[in-house]
Amino acid sequence: RHANAAAQKLAADLQRSGGKIVFPVQANAVFVRLDDSVVKTLSGNGWSFYKFIEPNVYRFMCSWGTTDEQTAAFIHDFKAARSCTAAVS
Repeated sequence: RHANAAAQKLAADLQRSGGKIVFPVQANAVFVRLDDSVVKTLSGNGWSFYKFIEPNVYRFMCSWGTTDEQTAAFIHDFKAARSCTAAVS
Protein backbone atom coordinates (compact mmCIF):
# COMPACT_ATOMS: atom_id res chain seq x y z
CA ARG A 1 0.00 0.00 0.00
CA HIS A 2 2.80 2.42 0.83
CA ALA A 3 4.45 2.00 -2.60
CA ASN A 4 1.15 2.57 -4.38
CA ALA A 5 0.41 5.67 -2.30
CA ALA A 6 3.93 6.99 -2.99
CA ALA A 7 3.36 6.52 -6.73
CA GLN A 8 0.05 8.41 -6.53
CA LYS A 9 1.83 11.26 -4.73
CA LEU A 10 4.69 11.27 -7.22
CA ALA A 11 2.28 11.39 -10.16
CA ALA A 12 0.28 14.24 -8.61
CA ASP A 13 3.45 16.20 -7.84
CA LEU A 14 4.77 15.62 -11.36
CA GLN A 15 1.50 16.84 -12.89
CA ARG A 16 1.52 19.96 -10.72
CA SER A 17 5.08 20.57 -11.90
CA GLY A 18 4.26 20.27 -15.60
CA GLY A 19 4.89 16.54 -16.07
CA LYS A 20 2.79 14.63 -18.58
CA ILE A 21 1.53 11.41 -17.00
CA VAL A 22 0.85 8.89 -19.77
CA PHE A 23 -1.16 6.15 -18.00
CA PRO A 24 -3.34 6.17 -14.89
CA VAL A 25 -1.38 5.18 -11.79
CA GLN A 26 -2.79 1.81 -10.76
CA ALA A 27 0.06 0.43 -8.66
CA ASN A 28 3.58 1.58 -7.76
CA ALA A 29 4.67 2.70 -11.25
CA VAL A 30 4.40 6.16 -12.81
CA PHE A 31 4.75 6.56 -16.58
CA VAL A 32 5.69 10.05 -17.70
CA ARG A 33 6.70 11.64 -21.00
CA LEU A 34 10.03 13.48 -20.68
CA ASP A 35 12.16 15.60 -22.98
CA ASP A 36 15.66 14.28 -23.64
CA SER A 37 17.27 17.23 -21.87
CA VAL A 38 15.21 16.58 -18.71
CA VAL A 39 16.17 12.90 -18.82
CA LYS A 40 19.85 13.79 -19.17
CA THR A 41 19.71 16.23 -16.24
CA LEU A 42 17.80 13.85 -13.94
CA SER A 43 20.13 10.97 -14.79
CA GLY A 44 23.11 13.23 -14.17
CA ASN A 45 21.69 13.99 -10.73
CA GLY A 46 21.69 10.27 -9.91
CA TRP A 47 18.03 9.37 -10.45
CA SER A 48 17.48 5.88 -11.86
CA PHE A 49 14.72 5.15 -14.34
CA TYR A 50 14.47 3.84 -17.86
CA LYS A 51 12.72 4.43 -21.15
CA PHE A 52 9.63 2.26 -21.23
CA ILE A 53 8.10 2.93 -24.65
CA GLU A 54 8.69 5.26 -27.56
CA PRO A 55 8.52 8.16 -27.86
CA ASN A 56 10.07 9.36 -24.62
CA VAL A 57 7.89 7.58 -22.04
CA TYR A 58 9.79 6.67 -18.88
CA ARG A 59 8.83 4.47 -15.94
CA PHE A 60 9.41 5.53 -12.35
CA MET A 61 8.93 2.99 -9.58
CA CYS A 62 8.10 3.57 -5.92
CA SER A 63 8.77 0.99 -3.20
CA TRP A 64 7.84 0.27 0.37
CA GLY A 65 10.87 2.39 1.29
CA THR A 66 10.10 5.48 -0.81
CA THR A 67 10.00 8.53 1.49
CA ASP A 68 8.31 11.89 1.17
CA GLU A 69 11.79 13.44 1.32
CA GLN A 70 12.91 11.41 -1.70
CA THR A 71 9.81 12.38 -3.65
CA ALA A 72 10.32 16.05 -2.75
CA ALA A 73 13.99 15.89 -3.79
CA PHE A 74 13.06 14.31 -7.12
CA ILE A 75 10.37 16.92 -7.79
CA HIS A 76 12.86 19.67 -6.94
CA ASP A 77 15.31 18.25 -9.49
CA PHE A 78 12.51 17.73 -12.03
CA LYS A 79 11.42 21.37 -11.76
CA ALA A 80 15.01 22.56 -12.08
CA ALA A 81 15.57 20.35 -15.14
CA ARG A 82 12.40 21.64 -16.78
CA SER A 83 13.29 25.27 -16.09
CA CYS A 84 16.73 24.75 -17.66
CA THR A 85 15.04 23.26 -20.72
CA ALA A 86 12.59 26.18 -20.92
CA ALA A 87 15.43 28.69 -20.62
CA VAL A 88 17.25 27.09 -23.55
CA SER A 89 14.17 26.92 -25.81
